[in-house]
Amino acid sequence: GRWWGGTLEVALSGGALQSRERLDVLNGVNVAALETPNGWEVIQFQTATLTAPYTYTLTNILRGQAGTEHLITTLPVDTRFVLLNGDYATLSLETLEREYLYGAASLPISHPSFQSTTKAFEGAGYRPYSVAHIKAYIDTDLYVSWIRRTRLNGDSWQGIDPPLGEDQESYRVQVFKDSILRREAFVSSPSAVIVLDGLTPPFDIQVSQLSALYGVGVTRSLIIYG
Repeated sequence: GRWWGGTLEVALSGGALQSRERLDVLNGVNVAALETPNGWEVIQFQTATLTAPYTYTLTNILRGQAGTEHLITTLPVDTRFVLLNGDYATLSLETLEREYLYGAASLPISHPSFQSTTKAFEGAGYRPYSVAHIKAYIDTDLYVSWIRRTRLNGDSWQGIDPPLGEDQESYRVQVFKDSILRREAFVSSPSAVIVLDGLTPPFDIQVSQLSALYGVGVTRSLIIYG
């Protein structure tokens, strides 16, 4: 959620990038995906400076967009960069294995340069975002609360809760001590009371929103020291 002060050097196989106004970026333009070791991080960029043929330096970058902040990492050289310009399709039943043909868009799929691959995807677009602003305190028991996020239509500034984006609201709350799961609760609202029954800090509280379609969403954690 903050403008990153670093730079990215991007070499394209074709096409061009362009700089845009900051407000345009906040309204959804200049979106790209970076293939990290753990998945595709979605970014946005404001400034694209041409430094060589098909080569750009990107600055004023928003990292971890579209719920991918858990994938932010140091990017190795030759990280793949894909501009998300709207020319893509959404697949249904992503967990099914399918055969894909790929090649130059200007050529027919019967062209001998086309190749094939078989892939099955986990449907990350359905994964619930991590919760935000976890708070916790101990008063005999452990009281935990957080703010829900949403994948769908969450940009309203009207001061009301964004739509749920799931069939029902559900969370998993786990308490780990010494890397061992000691307590677990499932709740239907953004708060939980965990009976400690002698369990003392420090411990790690982990909260995940659940999806009937995807499963366990991105986990957000908070360490309690006392």
